[in-house]
Amino acid sequence: MKMTIKILVVAVAALLIVLGWVGESLIVKVPLGQVGVRTQKLDFFGKQGVVREDYGPGWHRNLWFIDEWAYFDNTVQTFHMSARSGHAFSLKSHDGYSVSLDVTTKYRIRDGQAHSVLVHLGPGQRYQGFVENLCRDACRSAFGVMKTEAFYQPHSRTDATEQAKKYLKEGLAKNNADVDIVDMLIRDVKFDEQYERKIKDKKLADQDIDLNRSKGLAAQQKGLTSKITAETEAMVKVIEQKREATLTAMKAETEQKVTQVTADYQQYVTEKKADADLFASQKEAAGTLLIKTAEAEGERLRNGALTGPGGATLAALEAARNLNLSDVAFSTLQFDPLDMNSVMRKLGVPESVGAK
Repeated sequence: MKMTIKILVVAVAALLIVLGWVGESLIVKVPLGQVGVRTQKLDFFGKQGVVREDYGPGWHRNLWFIDEWAYFDNTVQTFHMSARSGHAFSLKSHDGYSVSLDVTTKYRIRDGQAHSVLVHLGPGQRYQGFVENLCRDACRSAFGVMKTEAFYQPHSRTDATEQAKKYLKEGLAKNNADVDIVDMLIRDVKFDEQYERKIKDKKLADQDIDLNRSKGLAAQQKGLTSKITAETEAMVKVIEQKREATLTAMKAETEQKVTQVTADYQQYVTEKKADADLFASQKEAAGTLLIKTAEAEGERLRNGALTGPGGATLAALEAARNLNLSDVAFSTLQFDPLDMNSVMRKLGVPESVGAK
């Protein structure tokens, strides 16, 4: 019984091994970040040769006696040309000095063209070596025509970098390499010590020239500033003098106008007062004349009244006023006090007046 179980276990294990081997012989897995290119060695199930198709990540057919697979990285690749990366790059400038460049190039296989890379550049990493060699040639062609001093100028380096990218793309297209250049960057530039010293001395000399020129311009500007300051101060004084003269003239004119207005006012007041006094005198004289005239007329009328019957009446009236009847004793039989005519005759009033 135990022997039977052991045999069964061995048989199952053997079967699994056979199935695993068969499975690996029938399918293949393309990992993430890569693409697979299948080459058909026999024409049993299609045309012999590289299949014009890229296979993305996942499981694909793999008939071991018919199919052969190659894998390519389809992510962005980076190539550094520098001493630290082990790919130092230097060249001779147009004027014969050594220049070392630190260059970074980004590239990747064009989408869906990994099979073309296999056909034209070969399997594996051969395309990477091809791109790197083209990158060196392009940089030598673009930067080798520059004078050493131009490497100090950012715009000159940028123009040369664009030219190197152009040369690199043209070289890839010429060789049917379906690779896209993402970008190229010049990270650093180094010169030999002799040229560094020469440039340093030249820069110092240029700086001295610039310094002396700046000092001259500063002195010139200082003189110009002093001149402008003097002219400004003179203009300010002239303006102040004009202002003072204008204020003095305005003050004198104002005082003259005030004096004239005051004199006119005094003359007007004097004239009006004289007119008022004259008018008052005239009115007073006219009033006095009227009073005198009225008094004379009254006296005339009074005199006239006294010389006529009125005078007698007035005298009788005065006598009546002075008469105190309480002191007089008389008989009512002989004198009737209620007989006004009789009383009036007795007091001296003419009879004609009493009759009226």
